[in-house]
Amino acid sequence: MGKIIDLKGYKDKALANRVDRLALLSVFYFKDEYGEEVKDLEEEVKYALVIMTYKFLSAAHKDGTVIINKKGFSIEAEVKEELKLCIESAIKVQSVTMN
Repeated sequence: MGKIIDLKGYKDKALANRVDRLALLSVFYFKDEYGEEVKDLEEEVKYALVIMTYKFLSAAHKDGTVIINKKGFSIEAEVKEELKLCIESAIKVQSVTMN
């Protein structure tokens, strides 16, 4: 028999991990910031952009320019602008290569 998964309190335990919080932050941040810009893109491209967002925010978190705590997160303006330029560049490249 496989390992029994304790569902009681599972949600609280899962979100306690910094990686999990950063992953959720990346998805929600991407959707909030770029949802309209990417709505017509292929699903695979959206996933790739979310992964790119996660990697970018993860690096920024390591160097202290993204701070995550129990109340939410803060991101420095320069980091936000740099990420925006990366996403916009990726969208333009995808549009050129797919058309």
